[in-house]
Amino acid sequence: MTPGRSNEVALLGAVMRDGSIYEQAREIVQVESFGWHAYGWAWEACESLHEQGIRIDTITVADELERMGKLAEFCMDGDKTFSGRAALSKIRESGEPRSFLSYAENVQDMAAKRKLDTFLTKCVYWAKNGRRAKDIMQDVTKELSEITLYSAQDEYTVPLSTAVSEAYDWTDAASQGKIVGVNTGFKDLDNILGSLYSGNVYLVAGRPGRGKTAFLLSIARHVGKMLKKRVGLFSLEMGRAQVAQRLIAQEGEVDLNRILRGALTPAEWPCYTHAVEQVASWPIIVNDLSSININQIRQTARKIKASGGLDLIAVDYIQLAESGEKNRERRELDVSAVSRGLKYLAREVNVPILAAAQLSRAVEQRADKKAQLSDLRESGSLEQDAYCVMFINETDQSDVRQIEVAKHRNGPTGECSLIYRGPFTRFDNAAIRSFEPRKDIDV
Repeated sequence: MTPGRSNEVALLGAVMRDGSIYEQAREIVQVESFGWHAYGWAWEACESLHEQGIRIDTITVADELERMGKLAEFCMDGDKTFSGRAALSKIRESGEPRSFLSYAENVQDMAAKRKLDTFLTKCVYWAKNGRRAKDIMQDVTKELSEITLYSAQDEYTVPLSTAVSEAYDWTDAASQGKIVGVNTGFKDLDNILGSLYSGNVYLVAGRPGRGKTAFLLSIARHVGKMLKKRVGLFSLEMGRAQVAQRLIAQEGEVDLNRILRGALTPAEWPCYTHAVEQVASWPIIVNDLSSININQIRQTARKIKASGGLDLIAVDYIQLAESGEKNRERRELDVSAVSRGLKYLAREVNVPILAAAQLSRAVEQRADKKAQLSDLRESGSLEQDAYCVMFINETDQSDVRQIEVAKHRNGPTGECSLIYRGPFTRFDNAAIRSFEPRKDIDV
């Protein structure tokens, strides 16, 4: 019996001896993790029993396999002497329940190696049969990002003293006037938020045409130009040339419509060419893959960080991203998976994520046209996973937008006004400070 199969037998034996360990083992090992198909059937039976709340042991697993129509075919890999209930009894003799994590990690490791072997063999075939290297590398990146490995020696498990030390360093830096995180450049908004803190997701939501993209790009411009920090910009709605055109319009204060039509006046051309030079120098990396999924976003973010650092991720907009999971029958589940993925990514790469989100039509049906958290389109997970939710609301003045911080997990909520300069698709600070924080704190 191969080492991989030995661990599969040991894991099944341990679970059938102590069914309580299955709850944790199932987070590491799935049915497809088993190299011998019959062992995968047994794991599937365990999952069915778990969902039904039935105790897992040799008898119940055998009964479930019988209901599945698999018991008669069930046998051990490399030892066809035993089959059915006799094979399960033989397997139960293997494995110590207290060592189940080691077995589970080894089963997962062997499953990952099988995937790598199969896929890399396919890559060699592609390379030898004329497929373009760029396409092969894209598939490699996607496939590798979908292989998840678990380790019991988790780097995120630390003594409380380590967490306390990090908390002290944060407060000490803030007390010295150092900016912890990335500020937005909007003074009133920064008074509410403090700044965009690493490891958190900040949502800016609004109906179409209310300035979500302009808001994101205005902050990206500030972070890249003024703070000299690197921004990873994922533009799912617009191509990279359109993103550049908007940033040039913002920087040069040149009408975007005239830029698009090439109808610049003689006085505007110098402003335009100077803005082109400026924007090209900013440390902003743009990804405009419209069908990108959360795994590809994660992989790209890692590459950006590894190639020179990463200080802010901006996503425009979240409902256009895909989860990358197959058989998603409901769009709500797909958006929820993307939302969770961004939350995990923010912590994994330790940067803030600023993401635009679409609101439902319910906003238009209210007399005051003001958004509510329940208006976040297609998924309540957006509100749940976000550290902060901001709404862009229109006012009686066409060039003024009200930014409402409706949720702020560790800080105040409140409202502030910004000037929206439509021709340049740019937000600026308002001359009059209107921030009055509310006392309620969403924890």
